[in-house]
Amino acid sequence: MKISIKDTEFKIKDIKNIYPSAIVSFWGEEKTPISLDWLEQNRDKVIVHSYAILILFKNSSQKIEIHFNEYEEMMDSLKLLFEKIKSLN
Repeated sequence: MKISIKDTEFKIKDIKNIYPSAIVSFWGEEKTPISLDWLEQNRDKVIVHSYAILILFKNSSQKIEIHFNEYEEMMDSLKLLFEKIKSLN
């Protein structure tokens, strides 16, 4: 089964890991993705620019990043993705 999120299409069965993240900078430094757990503990130390879902694939070094302007938009897409995965079981 394939899924499409923000014009990015991939096969669900090929997914190895899914990482929701925030794209941040440390007061003017280069932007970098960080975990949402880390963000919750250090929000006052960084500037949040956007959010992303990082998807790693089985049997491949391929990865994709799907970027979102808003946290809620990312969470809605994650919910859709997890519902599709759950429907395969």
